[in-house]
Parts: sequence; C-alpha cells; structure tokens
Amino acid sequence: MSETVGASRTIKVLVVWATMLAVLTPAWIAPAKMVSTPVTIARSISGGGSGGRTLAFRPTHIAFSWRGTEGSRLRYRILQTTAGPSHWRMVPESHDMATGNRHFSAVIAVDRPQAIRWAAASQSAVEEVTIDYLDTVGGPRQLVTMPAAAQAEARTPDIVTRAEWGADESVKRTTGWCRRRFFPVQQLFVHHTAGVNADPHPAATMRAIYWFHTVRRGWCDIGYNFVISPDGRVFEGRWARTYRPWETPDAENLSGDVVMGAHVADHNGGSVGISMMGNYSNARAPDPMRTSLVRMLAWEADRHNLSPRAHHVYRSPVSSLAERLPVLAGHRDGGYTECPGNFLYGALPGIRRAVALVIGQGKPNSKLALGSDSARIDFGSTSLFSGRLRTATGAALTGRPVVVFRRLGRGAFKRIKSVSTGAEGRFSIRVSPPRTATFGAVFEGGRSAWGSESDKVKLAVAPLVTLAPEGAKSDPNGVYHYPPGTASVRLTGAVEPARAASSASVEIVEKLPDGGFAPAAVVSVGVGQGGGYTYDFEVPDPAAGRLFRATGGVGKSEIRASGFSDPVWFQIDPQP
Repeated sequence: MSETVGASRTIKVLVVWATMLAVLTPAWIAPAKMVSTPVTIARSISGGGSGGRTLAFRPTHIAFSWRGTEGSRLRYRILQTTAGPSHWRMVPESHDMATGNRHFSAVIAVDRPQAIRWAAASQSAVEEVTIDYLDTVGGPRQLVTMPAAAQAEARTPDIVTRAEWGADESVKRTTGWCRRRFFPVQQLFVHHTAGVNADPHPAATMRAIYWFHTVRRGWCDIGYNFVISPDGRVFEGRWARTYRPWETPDAENLSGDVVMGAHVADHNGGSVGISMMGNYSNARAPDPMRTSLVRMLAWEADRHNLSPRAHHVYRSPVSSLAERLPVLAGHRDGGYTECPGNFLYGALPGIRRAVALVIGQGKPNSKLALGSDSARIDFGSTSLFSGRLRTATGAALTGRPVVVFRRLGRGAFKRIKSVSTGAEGRFSIRVSPPRTATFGAVFEGGRSAWGSESDKVKLAVAPLVTLAPEGAKSDPNGVYHYPPGTASVRLTGAVEPARAASSASVEIVEKLPDGGFAPAAVVSVGVGQGGGYTYDFEVPDPAAGRLFRATGGVGKSEIRASGFSDPVWFQIDPQP
C-alpha cells in the first residue's frame, strides 16, 4: 500500500432496499461542543533481530517494523508482574504497508504489559527492529471541538466521526505532496487491520492505527476510508473535508468523488477502502461487523452505480495501470498480501450476494434546486425562496418533504422549516432574516429516490438608516431652514435593527451656485445600543447663507449589506 492513485468513472446513484435508509435525515441541528479526548503517548525502542526491554509506561497498543527479505517474520511475548510472560505469538504483518525491504506489523492491542520480548521467527534474517508502544487512553486530556451536527431520525450508515473517535488533526498532513486528491468511485476494497479480534476499545485502536500510519509509516493520514469495529460501528477514516451539519462523513467532496487513501498500492485513486478491525485469517468476522460491512458496501455501490457481483477493468486516473478486478474486491485481488484474511476473503462471494440483495432494483438520484426572488432586501422586508425537486432525468418528485436550513452571518446552519413539494416538484418559503443569511434545502431521500441538497443561496439584508436635522422645520420642498448666522446643526439618525452596526457615517456636501457640489464633511460616529447616532455639524461661514445635503450610512460587513438614509437638505438662510 502506498500514497498512489487508481482509477475513476462517472457516478450515478441507484437504490437502497427498504432496510437500507437513504441519507442523513436532519431533524434538528445540535450546536458545536467541546469534548475531552486523551492525547496519544508514544515511545519507541530499537534493537536487532531478538531482544527484550522494560517499557517506560504500560501501553494499550504495540506495533513492529523491521528490515528483512521477503518472508522474514517476528514473534513476540509480553510480560506482566501479576500474570508472568505470555505465550510466544507471531507478529501479524501488514503487507500493504511494506516499502522496499522494510516490513510493518498491524497495530496490536495489548493489556498494559510492563515489558516485551521479540525474536526472529523465520529462516530469513531480521534486522533493525523498531517497536512502537502507545497509550491512547491514559494520556493528558485535550479539548476538541465537536462540529455542529444534525441529529437524525434514521440514517444509513451511522458513522463515528474523526472528532468522536479522538483524531488529533494536527498529526495529519494535507499540503504539498499530501494535498488531497479526489476521483470518481469505481472500485471497492475490503481489508482487515490484522490486529486482535474482539477489540473492546475500538476508538482507542483507531487512534493507535492513525498514529502508526502517519508517524511511523509516514503517510499523510490514516490509510483506510472507513474502519468497522467488531461491534458493527463504522469509523470515519481518512479526512476528506469539513462536513456541513446535515451531511454524512462519506469521504467525498461535494461532487461525490472519493478522497484518495493509502490502502492498496497503485489502486488508491477512485477506490473506497473499508477495513475490518481484527485478524480474519483464521476467524470469522462477527455478525454485527459483517452486517455493517454489507450495508456500507451497498451504500457505496448503490450511490456510485457499481454492480457488486460484476468484474470490470480498473483504470488508474494517473498511470497506465489497467487491471481486471471484481468491483467488490479483497485487498489481495489488487496486491501481494494475505489481506483481508482467508476467512473474510472466502466470505466475499456471499457478501457480494448480500450487497446485491440490499441494493435491489435501484432508485434514481434526485436533484434539488433553490433560488430567491432577490439577492438583497431591506431589514423587515421578505424574500420569496422557491425550488424544485426532480430526479436526475427530470421527472418531478411531488409530495416529498424538503427541509430548509438557514445560517446567519458566519454562524451554524439551523433548520427553519420543512415544506412539501407540490405540482411539478415545486415548493416555496417566504423568509425575513434579521441580517445577511445563507439558505440551503435538503431532501432526505426515501424509497423512491436518493436524497440531495441544493446549492447555497445568500440573501443580503441591509439595515434601515434614517437621518434628519434637529430644531428646524421643512418647507414644501423638504428643505429644513435655519435662521441666518446658525453656526451648528445637529443631525440625528437611527439604525435598525439596533445592533446592526457600531458606527455610522455622515456625509455632507454643499450645493454651489453653479449647480455643482463641494464636500463639507465626512465623519464616522458611534451608534448607541438603541441604534441612535448624532453628529453636530459646524457650519463654515454661517453668515454667508448656504444649502447642504446630508446622508447617513452603514457599510457592508459579513452580517449585513450596506444601508443608506434618504438624503436630507438643510439651509442656513441668508441675511435679509
């Protein structure tokens, strides 16, 4: 396995059977929150082909790497004060991680040993052994932000996010040669992690695998797109992007292309790697794990128009590689490895049949459009948003629920209303946000069509701004008159809503006898908590008698459009 790419092709969405629910069904948005997760503590020891060491702390996981020819093997035993030494065990090799003559083991969960011994277990020479031992449970705690997320009534699959399993995002790399690459999905691969079975702490093991893949092996991120634990939970693997609250972390960009992982050398582009936590060379995968695998594979195959029982030619999008493979393949189909273990690999024909049954006859993708009758409104006004829900081929989807979300400024998206599509799949909603907002619509999907979401639509909201001179009356033409010699004119105004801005501008120009204008004042004044503002204009040469025009305004920001008052005219009357 290496950080290389494989092939791609156009995606279409087909069906999921009644037991396979479509996409995330948003019911409400839970706000972002802080959770405490342990920092992974890691140490390494090195030695020759055999040896033993006392450990600096009692680890939860260990992993080996060594230099040797093909077929070189290691064995190990752990020592504990109370139980004594364990039996000698073979180090399970992770063939997909090998590079040159450097071999890597699987990540092995252990029961807090105090010491470890290792020895060569083959005729081939073993050299330069490195043992990484990790504590992914007892380290110092760190606060991690859990992004806002939609709480779902029903969804398939239910995926444990990276934040939930405690991924330290500072470890991964996404720049330079680690820049994320996305390709249309054309291939599904099944793996096993080759670690211990019946792992009681899968989240801790996820943190250990993540560390070993990125730090020791030097990959950009965890190699797999998803990992399934023995109890059937699905864990998000390689990071693809930041998801919006209603989205399932599907390892894809907004176009539906999958992020390139590192799970099958030369076949990573356009393939989805799903790994089963444990070693299934001599053991059957537990039923909950197998059920989740079938559902995950059906979810992927159905959305990307893949036939799970077919063979095809995998074509790399970045090289000349073209190889005939099962669409739903085991790792060993694409590389020299025992993965995903003899028992799991032998179960793949039955898994393919089960996936095909879950998919059934197929259902179409949907397309959701949303638009507004205006890009900008004044505060207190309304805008009509309308949309249309159709299949990818243009057939109207009527009587379907569509949920509309709103985000004020840079805040989180929140559900504001659920509407039902009418004739020709159309729907509408009238909105009056207090400040600039972004809107989006989501169709959750159902038995007759896959879910979809609209593009986001921004609606700018301009505050209402007023300005008027004090202490004077206006004539029929709307000009405010002040007696000759007036040296100062107070202008007062208001901004609504009251907290739309902390400052306002006042611009005053003088009308010249030739009909032109000359600037008299441009100032910024504070806006009070109630929205009011005041400016005292010092009249130049009050005895001359002059005509002025004043305008108040509030500039554009992330939470508002710019807003301006109507211009007001005032005159210092000339001496009689």
